[in-house]
Amino acid sequence: MPYMARVEKVENNPEKRSKKIHSLTYLYGKTLYFLKKLHYQLLYINITMISMFAFIFQSIPILNNHFYY
Repeated sequence: MPYMARVEKVENNPEKRSKKIHSLTYLYGKTLYFLKKLHYQLLYINITMISMFAFIFQSIPILNNHFYY
């Protein structure tokens, strides 16, 4: 893991270390926010797709011809 090695090297200097930690937490927060946004977007798309498919299936009489005796 070269990334961990880099972090260990920086660890001696406290100023650099705090900067490193701050940037890492900032990136982590940004990624979390982005993922949350993406998740809600995907949820919305999923709901719209389901409703569209329901509408299409409802409008095709061959698929629900068990209603027509």
